[in-house]
Amino acid sequence: MKRFVIASVIGVAALAFGAGAAGATMSAAPTPPTVRIGDAVQIGEGAVLTAPVGAPSGAQSPSGTSSSGPLQNTLLIGAACLGVALVGAAAYRRSRRNPVSVPATALSDLILVVDDEPAFRRSVARMLTESGYNVREADDGVTALDAINAGLRPALVLTDVAMPGVSGTDLSTRLKEQGIFNTVLMSGLDLPPDSPPFLRKPFREGELLSVVRRELVGATA
Repeated sequence: MKRFVIASVIGVAALAFGAGAAGATMSAAPTPPTVRIGDAVQIGEGAVLTAPVGAPSGAQSPSGTSSSGPLQNTLLIGAACLGVALVGAAAYRRSRRNPVSVPATALSDLILVVDDEPAFRRSVARMLTESGYNVREADDGVTALDAINAGLRPALVLTDVAMPGVSGTDLSTRLKEQGIFNTVLMSGLDLPPDSPPFLRKPFREGELLSVVRRELVGATA
């Protein structure tokens, strides 16, 4: 995205410079002396030049302006940079709306994120949403169970372990009683070997998505 911003700045600056230079050329260009056909002009000692019939090649227009190749090139380069930046920015926005690495089942897989820390829960939900997953949030185990009892059927539950009321391990056990077996625990502490799959906090987006894909594929296998 930074490349598109830089290209935009260069393009606008080039266009502004070219337009300003063109305006300055038109306003500041000196008016050449007028030589009528047949007039004799003194050039040096004893030398006289008679203006020929017809304007010579490359003569300035009656308005006193002349075309400038460098100015035209500056304007063309500026317009090209600006165009490339706009096209690139549009492609970037489309890629953010439609990530290319989203699994085919992502949009149909509902993931429930359970954590009593709002900032962490929203961060996890955002990473999953930006990757194309359908996400719901619950701020603790009790709220998650209420949602399940109300008919919510997630394909995967990501839950914190240390929560008031109903812990993550208790939530995992009670979810199995309702036929929801795909649970991943999130914890900064080591868990017993017989615990459900877990992610150690803090984790990176790549780690999160890798575990999510693995668990969802295992659930449908």
